[in-house]
Order: sequence, then C-alpha cells, then structure tokens
Amino acid sequence: MDEHIYKVKVEWTEGKKGIVEGDDGKKIEISTPPDFAGPSGYWSPEELFVSSIASCLMTSFLYFVLKNNVKLISYENKAIGKVEKVEKKGYVFTDVEVEVTAKVDKDEDIDKIKTFLALAEKYCLISNSTDVKISVKNSVISE
Repeated sequence: MDEHIYKVKVEWTEGKKGIVEGDDGKKIEISTPPDFAGPSGYWSPEELFVSSIASCLMTSFLYFVLKNNVKLISYENKAIGKVEKVEKKGYVFTDVEVEVTAKVDKDEDIDKIKTFLALAEKYCLISNSTDVKISVKNSVISE
C-alpha cells in the first residue's frame, strides 16, 4: 500500500483569525467567514474545502492530459459549495457544483478531454474522501 502523509499546523492569531502553515513553511491566513461573523479578506475553512475539491479535479484532469500528450489551450473551473443546517449535525456541506471550461487545439481532442474530465471526477482523491454530493458540468471547445 502506498502511503502519503500531509502535515499542517493551525495557529490562532487573534479574534477569529489564524494561520495555516504547511510542513514546508508556506502559510495561509484564515478566519471564520463573514457569514459567521468573521472578518472579510481571509480564506475560510469553507472556501478551502470547496477549493480543495476544485483544485483536485483540475490536477487529476491534468494528469490524464499530460499522460496522453493532448494540447490543452486553457482550463478553468468555478466551484460553488452549498452549506445547510441539518438536523443532529448542524451546518454541513450538502453539495458542491463545479463548472469546467476547457479549450483544446483540435476538434478531434474534444472527446478525449471529456473522457479525461470524467476520469478526473472518478479518481479525484478529495472528492472520493467526502460524502458531499459533487456535480461536474463541463464545456469543451476547440480553438
């Protein structure tokens, strides 16, 4: 079995703010989101959760693109996470919608890119590690 370990440190700084530090020293200032009376201008755990899903889908997709030597012109995704209050659990993410737009060099690569997007959705580590409903919509065009 392959095992990978990821370490972070979270340190409170003041009020509802803190710093997340990766094992290699990179840092992100975080806070409770304004929706829950936190200050604006900081990353929230909720944004980091949604961005983890979105960025994992992208990096999983790029694995297949690079492995198959397909020329990608551009890629972007936009993700929206929905939080709702549920009985006996409090607030939880109930779903995350990811809208992907990709552009390729040639028409014949469109189907390949759609296949790679489906594979990314299937194999994304972060998506596979949560029971939140994740839906991915994609738009692939050629230049």
